[in-house]
Amino acid sequence: MTVVFLLVAIGLGNVFAQDANEGATGMAFLKVGVDARAAGMGEAVTAVANNANAAFWNPAGILGAERSNLQLTHNAWLLDVDGQAGAVVFKRQKSAIGLHVQTMGVAGIPVRDLPTDVPLDETSATYAAMGITYARPFGERLEAGLNLRYLFEKIFVYTARGYAADLGLRYHFNPQITVAAALQHLGSMNELRSAATKLPTTFRAGGAYQPAAAFGPATVLLAA
Repeated sequence: MTVVFLLVAIGLGNVFAQDANEGATGMAFLKVGVDARAAGMGEAVTAVANNANAAFWNPAGILGAERSNLQLTHNAWLLDVDGQAGAVVFKRQKSAIGLHVQTMGVAGIPVRDLPTDVPLDETSATYAAMGITYARPFGERLEAGLNLRYLFEKIFVYTARGYAADLGLRYHFNPQITVAAALQHLGSMNELRSAATKLPTTFRAGGAYQPAAAFGPATVLLAA
C-alpha cells in the first residue's frame, strides 16, 4: 500500500538585510534559484538541500550527499537573459568539500547617448560567482558549512570585483526532524564606475520532517 502525504510548505520567507535604502542592492542574480528541485518546492530547501547544489542554498547541506556528485543547470528567460550553474561535491570520511560557479548574462543591450531610433552600438551585461564550499559535522547532530566566493560583474565597459561568504547550519533532532539556517552573501564589491554594488544579504531558515519508513515514502516540509 502506498501512502501519500500532502506536501506542506510554510514560507518563513527570505529576510534580507535592509536599511534606509531598502531594495538598493545589486548582484540580484545571486538570489535566483539554480535547480529545478528547489524551484519546484518554492525554494523551501534550506533544511533538505543535500547534493552539490546545496552550495547555493545552505553550504552545510553538502554533507547530506550520499556520494560525490556533479550538478549542472542551464536557465533561459525572456529578453535574451540566460544563466548557468554548476556544482560538484566530494565526500570525505568526516567532511565534504565542493566547488561551484554561477553566471548570468544578457546580450543585445542598445547603447545611445540621445533618444534615437537606431542605437549607436550594442553591449552586454555579465555577472558571475565562483567559490569553494566546505562542511563538517560537530558531534552527531550538528553540521556546519562555509562558502567563500569570488564575484564579478561587467556592464558596458565597466567592471567590478568582490568577495562574499555564506554560513550554514543544520541540526538533526533525530533521523526524522531537521532544522537549518543559512546567512548568505556577506561581503562587498569594489566600485563599478563610481559606486559599489551592495550585495543582497539573505537569511534563510526552515525545517524538515521525514516520516518513518513505516508510513510509506512521504515527506512533510516546514521550510523556507
